[in-house]
Amino acid sequence: MTLKNVCKYKIINLAIPKPLTTGKNYTRSPDVTVPEFHGFCWKFANVFSGVSRWNSRTRIFEENFTDGFSVIGAKSFPDENPRFYGLTFLHGYWTCDSTKIISVSPSTGQIEGTSELAYELADLTTDGNNLWAATRGNKILQFGKHPSMLYQEHTILCSELGGIAWDGSRIWTSDIEENLVYRLNNKMEIIATYRLVFIDEFKRSQIIKSISYLTFDFNGYLWAGDGKMLYKFGNE
Repeated sequence: MTLKNVCKYKIINLAIPKPLTTGKNYTRSPDVTVPEFHGFCWKFANVFSGVSRWNSRTRIFEENFTDGFSVIGAKSFPDENPRFYGLTFLHGYWTCDSTKIISVSPSTGQIEGTSELAYELADLTTDGNNLWAATRGNKILQFGKHPSMLYQEHTILCSELGGIAWDGSRIWTSDIEENLVYRLNNKMEIIATYRLVFIDEFKRSQIIKSISYLTFDFNGYLWAGDGKMLYKFGNE
């Protein structure tokens, strides 16, 4: 049974003039290279943060859009660490490592603690009071202020979840197999379905595939990424 047989949904194209790429469009400090992001969030209204793997180390980068990228904890994550993915900020940074949620100091980048879960995790977000996680399946997990406080798990009618984001009132999540983005209601039911479309310089429409990470900025714009490219969508 396909998703179309389970629920009715509409496809809305969210078009942008060009993609935002980590390699060309961002101003970077001279000693920092950011080849790709495996999770990102907004720390504050003017501070964009991403977790990236570079030279066999995982780092968290910050950019305030005036000084370019800076890196915190450049040597805090050992070489043998697996690749981290997913990132959110709630009194500190939170990222994923397979079945663990890891807390990271926002000032030093030092790992402050880990929480083991019986789920394989894909991405994280926060509503300002609680942590949320999307699993590499069809579950969304709701926590308190700490991942040790697991409140509920919600099953989503989808193929495989990727990114998760909070827009100020609703949870959004992406389906990396169907290349769709869902907006959910408070019961974690799909109430709107979107297909992200990139309009290139020749006005050709291209479906954006494998959306693994999502976040909303403080102005209501949706940011989506597949690990190598970042896309920004309007708040309409």
